[in-house]
Amino acid sequence: MPLTQQGNDREMGSIQAILIDYEGTLNDTRGSGRLYARDLAAHMARRYHDHRADWPAAVMAAMDVMRRMQDEGMVDDSQGYAEYRRNELRAWARTLLNSAGVPFGGEEWLDAFIAEVQAAVAPRFVPMPGAVECLDRLRSMGLRLYLTSGGSSEYTAACLRDAGIAGYFAAIIGPDQVATLKNGPAFYRRCLEVAGVPAAQACAVDDSPGPLDWALAVGCYAVGVGQAALGLPVRSRFATANSLDDLPGVLSILIK
Repeated sequence: MPLTQQGNDREMGSIQAILIDYEGTLNDTRGSGRLYARDLAAHMARRYHDHRADWPAAVMAAMDVMRRMQDEGMVDDSQGYAEYRRNELRAWARTLLNSAGVPFGGEEWLDAFIAEVQAAVAPRFVPMPGAVECLDRLRSMGLRLYLTSGGSSEYTAACLRDAGIAGYFAAIIGPDQVATLKNGPAFYRRCLEVAGVPAAQACAVDDSPGPLDWALAVGCYAVGVGQAALGLPVRSRFATANSLDDLPGVLSILIK
C-alpha cells in the first residue's frame, strides 16, 4: 500500500498548516553532512596551509562531538538555547583544532573563528527523494508550510535559500526563535504561537517518533514519514507515509 492511515476519520477536522521537520524529513542529513565535511576540510587545509594535519579526521571528530551534545540537548533543557548553541559551537571548534594539533586562543578567539568558518563554508541542502516535488504539491493544495526544525533557523534558512525554496515557507522556525530545544511538547506550542495557527488546524510532519508524540500532545495532527515512523501505535489524528511521495495523499485523507 502506498500509504497507511491510522486513526478515526470521524474525529479528523480541517488542516490548514503543515509544520514540517528539516533534518531526516526534507534533508538527507548524512548526504549534506558528507558535503559539509568535505568543504570544511578543504577550507581548513587552505587556511592552515603550512600546517600538516589530517583535516578530514579532525572534521569528523568535531562533528561527532556536536552530535553527542545534540543528543544530550534533546533531553536536557536546563539551559537556554542561545547558551546551548554557543557551548555547542565552541566545543565543536575546540575539538576541530585540537584534533589537528592547531593552537588557539580563548572564548572570544573561538567565537571569531566560528564566525569566520560559518561565513566561508556554507551548509548544504541534499533533498530527500521527492522533497521538492512534495512541497510543490502541498502548496498546490492550499496548505501553508512552516519549517519547524530542531536546528538553528539561521542555519536552516541558509540551506533553503541556497536551494531556492526558502520562499516556500510562511516561516522558518527553530529553537533560537522559540527559546526552547526541540525536546518536548513545549516546542510545538511555541511554534504554533509564532505561526499564529491553532493546533486543531495544524499537522506536524516528522521522521522521528518523539516529535510526532509531542505534536499530538498539544492537539496537532501528525504524519510520520519513513521507516522510523512506520508501525507506530494506531491513534486518532495520526497517519504514516512510506515516503514524501505519499505525504500529499495521506494529508488529503486527514483533511477530509
